[in-house]
Amino acid sequence: MITHEEFLIAQNTCEQYVKQLTSIINITQKYSACHYHLDTKIRDVTELKRNSYKMTRAINALLCHDIETLGDLIKAPSSSVLRFRNMGKKSLNELKEKLKTIGINWD
Repeated sequence: MITHEEFLIAQNTCEQYVKQLTSIINITQKYSACHYHLDTKIRDVTELKRNSYKMTRAINALLCHDIETLGDLIKAPSSSVLRFRNMGKKSLNELKEKLKTIGINWD
């Protein structure tokens, strides 16, 4: 038989695991709603050549800093990307808007 104190410790541990699993499930659901995999090339997502020459500057700025995929991009805080050469607020906002259209909120 376990003591009440041991029970409370086990209960607390289980609650922590449930919180961690819930967090993992939420992240998985967030990105599974996206039609793109995190290894998708950013250039493919923005469809540069077909839709907008405006994105060229933003994409080139990202590529110069070895950010080539969606996974690379969402790892980088937008505040640090804003400091990239040729990446102004307007370019950053256009990129964020494009990402929203595919289900990714990047901040």
